[in-house]
Amino acid sequence: MEQLLNPAVLAMLIPIVAIVGSFVYKLRKIEIERNGGMNYEEVQAMHDEILSLRRRMENVEAIVASDSDNPKIDLDATSNDTEKTGDASNDRGLKNMLR
Repeated sequence: MEQLLNPAVLAMLIPIVAIVGSFVYKLRKIEIERNGGMNYEEVQAMHDEILSLRRRMENVEAIVASDSDNPKIDLDATSNDTEKTGDASNDRGLKNMLR
């Protein structure tokens, strides 16, 4: 331990540690820029979330496609209810999208 605290040894170690540290820092910076500014864990979490949302959308599409001939909601009945509340314009847009 005495030898490491020697001023001559410290004078040699400080520049070496600084050079190695700056090299590691630059490599990490390049890696982050390559991933669009995010680290690997964030990218992987976003990728998993996108896959989950894609599966959910496929399920919704399957449900909508299978019930298009016999919908469980009577769109004409809902338009009468919304006209009473004054929100008929949004319902007409919904009916046009679903048909």
